[in-house]
Amino acid sequence: MGTAYLATREIVETGALTALYQRMILESPLGGTVVSGRETGLRVRSLRTPRADSVLSLEREFAAGHQDEHSFRTRIEEMTAGSLFSAARGMDRPGGAPLDERACLERGQFMSGACAGLISEVLNLPSFHRELAEGPLLLHQPFEGAIERISEASPGASHPIKTPSHRIGHGLKQGAPHRDAHERVAITGMGILNSLGKSPEEVWASSLAMKSGISLVPPSRWDHKLFYDPRPFVSDKTYCKVGAFMDFHISRDELGIPPHDFRTMTGATKMTMWLTERAIRASGILESNIPRERIAGPHFPELGRSGGDPDRFDHKGVRSRHPCRYQ
Repeated sequence: MGTAYLATREIVETGALTALYQRMILESPLGGTVVSGRETGLRVRSLRTPRADSVLSLEREFAAGHQDEHSFRTRIEEMTAGSLFSAARGMDRPGGAPLDERACLERGQFMSGACAGLISEVLNLPSFHRELAEGPLLLHQPFEGAIERISEASPGASHPIKTPSHRIGHGLKQGAPHRDAHERVAITGMGILNSLGKSPEEVWASSLAMKSGISLVPPSRWDHKLFYDPRPFVSDKTYCKVGAFMDFHISRDELGIPPHDFRTMTGATKMTMWLTERAIRASGILESNIPRERIAGPHFPELGRSGGDPDRFDHKGVRSRHPCRYQ
């Protein structure tokens, strides 16, 4: 959704995003994003640019043992600090000098979801929201390339012939549907956790009651007086006093995770597994006769092992050994 909003007319007209950033989203090919941060624990998906390639190159050096950790972290910080601001605002720093497009491409990190390769035109916000609510629901993933399977291609053929693309939805670049119907993804259950509630029912009831989930920063989180200043742009301070906070704790027994694994898991991972379990249980899929290897999700005793085929490929031909990667 965030990437889709980058292709709206208002985001450029208001100065929140450079025209270059939006143009790159529109021109991005399928599979035109990369993920950095695998070695630092903070993964970021971005459009492929010279800066993104430099970051990935440095991470490969570190992974190969050619950089000590202190030097690596110092260089990665120098390389990435302010890179998103340069891309989004076209300046070297807040209130600084404007950059030309070449400098933006060299310095900027253009963060984007993988769906950038599916968006090809700009819509205004009313049109986008109307289409989002009333537009057609696609039951197959967008597909680029020949319909024929690779095994059907002629011997020695190096590249399949691309089928003409069609525009649907938010300027989506759409080709022919995948022949293999079993490759489609069905959402059969939901799990929600936010400041309004911990289930779809609770969040819906809170929404109908016109609750926002926004509150003052609770003292149990931090002493906000240390960081608050009503004047915007004061260094190391914030003029915001509110946020959406959750007071939610997940126990190891709820996930069925061994103690050592549970201690080393991040809070986000625990929440993801908790939510996925709720979605799968709500769907009733565990009581069905669907083969367990076709169910994506965390480890459940009922499944016998981690859900999802560890050797399956995604629709771009990328091997994935992470069953929750595409949820």
